[in-house]
This record gives sequence, C-alpha cells and structure tokens, in this order.
Amino acid sequence: MANDYVFPNYTSNLPKMSDIDWISNTNFRYSGFNLIHEAANSSLHGIFPNFDEFSGFRLTPDDLLEFNEKNFNTNKIIRENTGPLTFAVIGLLLALVLTVVGIIWCIGKCCTCCGCLRGKKNVGSWEYVENRFGGQTPEQVKHMRKTRARKIRCGGFVIFSLIFYLAFLIGLFITNNQLHNSIAETTKEFDNYQVDGQKYIDVTQRQFDAVMKTSYTNLSVKLNEVGECHIIGNLEDPVAKNSRLSIRVKVLTPTKIALSQLIQNVRELDDYQKHNLQDEDLSVLTLLMSKTQSIQENVGRIEHALSSQSGILTLCQTIIDVGTELATEANELSSALDYIPVTETRQDIKEVEKVIEAARQSIFHSVNGLNIFLLVQFVLVLLGVILSFFPLIKRFGSFSINCGLFTIFITVLLIWTIAVSVFFFAGGLIVVVPGAFNNIAENGSLVNPDQSKLIQQEYKLPNVPHILQTCKNHDSAYNVFKLDQVYNVEELDKLNDRFLSGGMIDEVGFMRNVLDDITNMKIQIFRNMEKESEIRLKKLEHISTLLLNLEGEVRSLLAKPSLLVDMVEVRAQVSNYVEFAKTQISKNVGNCEPLYDIFDSILHVFTYKMGSPIGAYWFSLNLMMFLLYPIVITAIIFLSI
Repeated sequence: MANDYVFPNYTSNLPKMSDIDWISNTNFRYSGFNLIHEAANSSLHGIFPNFDEFSGFRLTPDDLLEFNEKNFNTNKIIRENTGPLTFAVIGLLLALVLTVVGIIWCIGKCCTCCGCLRGKKNVGSWEYVENRFGGQTPEQVKHMRKTRARKIRCGGFVIFSLIFYLAFLIGLFITNNQLHNSIAETTKEFDNYQVDGQKYIDVTQRQFDAVMKTSYTNLSVKLNEVGECHIIGNLEDPVAKNSRLSIRVKVLTPTKIALSQLIQNVRELDDYQKHNLQDEDLSVLTLLMSKTQSIQENVGRIEHALSSQSGILTLCQTIIDVGTELATEANELSSALDYIPVTETRQDIKEVEKVIEAARQSIFHSVNGLNIFLLVQFVLVLLGVILSFFPLIKRFGSFSINCGLFTIFITVLLIWTIAVSVFFFAGGLIVVVPGAFNNIAENGSLVNPDQSKLIQQEYKLPNVPHILQTCKNHDSAYNVFKLDQVYNVEELDKLNDRFLSGGMIDEVGFMRNVLDDITNMKIQIFRNMEKESEIRLKKLEHISTLLLNLEGEVRSLLAKPSLLVDMVEVRAQVSNYVEFAKTQISKNVGNCEPLYDIFDSILHVFTYKMGSPIGAYWFSLNLMMFLLYPIVITAIIFLSI
C-alpha cells in the first residue's frame, strides 16, 4: 500500500519567513507626551469622519466638471461632515469674537490716551485712593484692602491659567521637534522597507526553488532507487544500459523455468482429460488452464519490460525531464517576483524625500517662529502681572500686559486659522488615510479587474489594492501576485500521468498478480483433493509442487525490489510530492504577512510618526487658544483694578 512507503521530508528544505531578521519597525518616541498624543488621536477620531463616511461624499473629477445642484448635495456633505465643520466654524467664530473685543479694547485705550477718559479711569481704584488722599479713613482703608484682594485674585487666576498655557506651549516645541526628527528618519525607514521587501522576494524565490527544485531532487533520488537509474548511469551510454538490462533479464530465468514446468504439467493434465472421456469435474482443470494462461501473460509482460528499453529507461528519462521542466518553471516564478518594483519605488520615494527634506527645515523654523511668538505673548502677560504687584514698576507691568493683549488681538484670527488647517491635515493623516488603507486591505476596493489580466502572454503585476487585500489574509505569493499567469499549479497533477505513460510497466504489480493466480490455483486444488481419481490426484499433487516452486521463485524476486520497477510506489511517491508542492505553492510559499507589515509600517510613518506629532501640535495649540479667553478677560479686569 502507498501508506507503507517512506516519503522524503520535503518541508525541511523550505526557508521560513519567521527565521528572517526583519528590520522594519513602527516604534515612535512620545517623549513623555503620551497623554497629549492619545488625547489628540481620540479627539480627531471623535470629530473627524471615518473613511466610510468620507468616501460617501467624495467628489470625482466628473462630478466637478458636471457641477450643478442636482449632483452636489450640500445638505449631505454638511450632515456627514458635522464634526469638522462645527469645529472649524466655532473656532473661527471665537477668533472673530476675540478680534472684535480686541478692536473695542484698542479704541478704549486710544480714547484714554487722548484724554477722553482721563481723570476717570482710576477713580475708585486702590492706586487712585492712595494717591488722592493723604490720610485714609477706615472706610477708605477697607475699600483699599478689598481692591488689593480683588487684584491678587485676578492676577493669581491669570498666572494659574498661564501655567497651563505654558505646559501646552512646551508641547508645541516638543511636537514640532518630534515631527522634525520623524521626517529626518524617513530616509532610514524607507531604506529598511526596501531591504525587507528585497528579503521577502529573496526568501520567496528560495522557497519556490526548495519546492520545485530541491524537493523534487529528493523525490528523484527516491524514484531512482525504485528504478535503479543510478546503475544505468548515462542513458546515452549503451554499455551501461546493456549491463543493467542483462542483469534484469537474467533474474527472471528461474521463474520462467518454473513456469514452463507448470505449463507442461497443466497441458498433460488436459491431454489426459481429453483421452479419458470420464464424467469427472472439469472445474479444476478449467481454473488451472485459465490461471496458467494469466500467469504466462503477466510473466510475458514482465519479460518484455525487462528485456526492452521502454520501461525502466522511460522512467529514468521521465525523472530527468520532469526535473528540468520544474526547474524552468521555478525560475519563471522567481523571475515574475522581480516585477515587484521594490528598487524602482524606492527611487521614486527618494525624489519625494528630496522635496520633503528641502521643506523640512523651513517648516521646522516657521513653526518654531510661531511658537516663539506665542512664547513672547506668554512672557509679556506673565511679566506684566508680576510687575504690577510692585508699586515702583507697576506702570511697566501694565505696559507689558497691554502689549501682550495687543499681540493676541491682532493675531488670534490667524492662529485660529492655522489651528483649523492643522486640524484638517492631522485628521486626514490619522483618521482618513488609515481608514482608506484598512478599507482597501479588507474589501479590495478601488480594484480594477482589467489591470490584473494577462496581456499578450506577458506577466502583469496586480494592482496595490489586490495585493493589500490578499496580504492582510496572509495569503501566498502565488495568489497575491497572481502567478497563475506564469504557471498554473494545477499542472502539477499531470505529473501523475507522466509517470504512468510512455511504456512504464508495473513489474512488481504483475508479479503480485502472478502470486494471486498461484494462490487461487492452490486453493482450488486443495478443495478438490478428496473428489479426484487416483491418477488425477497424482497429477494435481505434482502441479501443486510446481506451484510452490513457482511461488518461491516469484517471492524471491519480489524480495529484491531494486531489480523490478514498483509503479505503485512510484505513483505513491509522485502523488505525495504533487500534493506537497500544490499545497506549498498555493498556500504557504511567500506568505505575505511580512509584506503586509511593510505596507503597515509605511502607513505608520505617515499616520503616527508624522501624523501623531501634527495631531498633538493641533491639540496643544487648540487648548492654548481656548485658554486665551479666560486669560484675556481676566487680564483686562486686572488692568482696570
């Protein structure tokens, strides 16, 4: 039985993806600002629409070209963008309100400076009472104390708010530095992705070679043992062939002698039966003649196979031919993987990196310039509040606060606009882009089937959405890159037919048929011993002896498997290899998990290593803008005391 044969361990030849040292990583240093990054990401996911919502209202170029009220549903766009639109509108409205307040405040200051309100601005204040009267009544002292306490409370609240303002301001510097470093590291990151991508291709090519070359070599060694092809040596060498054939022909001689004796005695029994017209049971004779003829035919087939070149030589030649064909197919599959544009893509990305690198320093210094401007505002207000508590320099304190408030009023609208712009940019990177990536990987959306078809018998690499979708499911390279365009794995089933055709004869199978016929003859003779006449009994006993002799010769020959070709074992070995190769190629070779990890790492570069600092910058700037309102209001009250 096929299950009794020992099959080679093909799996041990396969290189494993898990043994490769992949150097891509998605690590991101938060620099102690984990909470801000997490809060920013959560806020953006809560406010910004996900990819499914975004894709529901996206406009195509055709929509824009055919723009009209019918195909442009404004209500739908507003409804599905409620979060970001609400944030943008509220932010800009707050900026406008603060700008209007600043205009009114500036007008009031101008009027004061021009004398319109001079003499009245400090009436009732602690400073006015202290300077206006030389002596103080108890009521005046009480009023002065209340005024001082009110000023301390306002100043304390401003300072307390400025402390939080400073914390988020520090966050602006840190997140800007994180973004600067992340952009600087992208070159190394993409170099790592290129190295890992090439590693994946190399390992997959080695796996194809292991399945279709090395593993088949192991199979051919086993098949050569069955057919003794290594004894024949060079199939073109007539001396080697004749030597092998002469050995195989000679081993059948004892069996042929025993068979000829059996045939002779069966014929004698038949002649006796014809000359003695006795009414005896002819079933035994009929069986003996039928089985003897069957044995003679089987031995004749074996003799033909042993004495001709069509059997063993065809097997040996088929082993060589199939090995050559599989090696060719393995090379073609490996060549198809070279179509993966790892190096070309890296070169294209390098062109983009040049642009990004050129802008990196400008972005860094521009953002830091904004941060320094906000820091100056912070220092002016904080310094002014502190100086206002010292009588000798309190005028400098008021001047400092006024300068700080003035810069806030004239820039608040611009800063809010920057905050809204950063919000949309961060939301796109952190929410929409990963959503689009996952949508493509899960659903294969945006796939154009025509792009993956075979064109003029040339291999065409599938599009990226198909690759992402299949890679996420850890599919094999054969399915991911549609390598059936190069080689149909179902063609492996034809190997079974290749080893059953071309004159290959199952010599061992025929010998086993001979044993079955001998067994049937012995059983029939034994069953009829008591019913036979004395003469026929002696003849049958002699035939039984000859059958035992023939059986012994056949079993002796079967005990030397190297001299006969056992096509049952050949079929078992080939079928086992075919099943192994089909499974490995269609399911395991080039497992695409590492390639998906590379795609995912590239996504992380934009969404986390770049997007997360941008999101944290937006979050910190946004909170600073909200803190400005209590700071400004309290600072104005503080100045009026």
